[in-house]
Amino acid sequence: MPQLTFTTRTKFLIYMHPRDWYNAGDDAKILLSAAPASSEIFVFGRPGDDERLKRSLEESSSALLLFPDASAVSVEEFLDQKQGDITADISAPGVTAIVVIDGTWNNVKQMQKHFTKEVAPSVPHVKLMPTSLSVYARTQTRKDGISSVEAVSRCAVSCDAIAALVTALLVSSALNECDLPASENHGNALPDLIMAVAAQSSPSSGALLPMAETPVFSSVGGRSAGSNPGRQRLYIRWPGKSRFCCGGYCVTGGEDECPVACLGGISCASIATWLCVLIPCAVYFAVALPHVVRYWKPQPALLLPLVSAALFLATVVLLLATCCSDPGIIPRRHLVIASGSQARITALLGHDLLGPEGVEPSGEPLEDAEKMVSDDLRQRGYRWCQTCQIVRPPRASHCRDCDHC
Repeated sequence: MPQLTFTTRTKFLIYMHPRDWYNAGDDAKILLSAAPASSEIFVFGRPGDDERLKRSLEESSSALLLFPDASAVSVEEFLDQKQGDITADISAPGVTAIVVIDGTWNNVKQMQKHFTKEVAPSVPHVKLMPTSLSVYARTQTRKDGISSVEAVSRCAVSCDAIAALVTALLVSSALNECDLPASENHGNALPDLIMAVAAQSSPSSGALLPMAETPVFSSVGGRSAGSNPGRQRLYIRWPGKSRFCCGGYCVTGGEDECPVACLGGISCASIATWLCVLIPCAVYFAVALPHVVRYWKPQPALLLPLVSAALFLATVVLLLATCCSDPGIIPRRHLVIASGSQARITALLGHDLLGPEGVEPSGEPLEDAEKMVSDDLRQRGYRWCQTCQIVRPPRASHCRDCDHC
């Protein structure tokens, strides 16, 4: 995306969870693309990053952490306490550092405790008080739980300092989610602005392209699909916690259980599983097998080692295949609409995944559960998923680990 040039004495320090660091669709990276001179990323748990973050905070004249805990003050209260101007050149003395913790809500709480205890205990916490919902397509479960880019943008709005950055980041975050928000929820200016930017970015005409044809707006994308450089593979924009590899052919669940940053965010549970497989096998091949072969009577003598090796390889290969295979993930509502696959999925499942024709979810869980699932389907065990915004089949459920149905 085009780099923004503006004058500001504010720098953005993004404290990122390891899983989001390896997520190509993470929205905080848009900030690094939009304002590279004023942004820096630090990965939670990566050796040396806590020390780098401490040095950046020490070099700043003042700092704040965007986090809505009990001790947080509003942006206005923080500015009254600071009584300074943050609209001069960033190279000048007196830089204000804004720390943004990037990750899922469960991960962010753990990171905030570590930041407050180990990194910067004296940095004040600042909370935002948004008056509108998130512009993201995914469900907003908390009014104060918005995306990292939106948090930075709204903080800048409250500081009344970086209007160009605010506009560009909100537009980029909406386009990166492939979601055009309704004007009744997000005001009249933003949707029109998104339409205008998208039309100007189109490689062929001024019309807004559907998701399958949407140009790559963020530099954090992935490989384009096919010969059309404007198309992207679906897994690049896939929501949830699943991790994709091999061009999207392999998919595995989320890694939220004590991830290890130096191992690419792999969870301790996954490491324990593999250790329980590999350590007994290593002991068997190193200690038990040579002793058994020494007293092996049947011929040929290599029969037992070959069979043991074949069983070991089969176990590892099948375990990998199980870990990296699609268990039957049902796409979320906005992906079904954007990819134009509603008719195909309806024919495959035998019911309309999106609910009754012409009826849109309101965002209220109880109301949507009542109106989006017909009485006939409800009696047969079909249920409404508020996160994925779909009618899921009887044997389907929403997985907490990968955040999919």
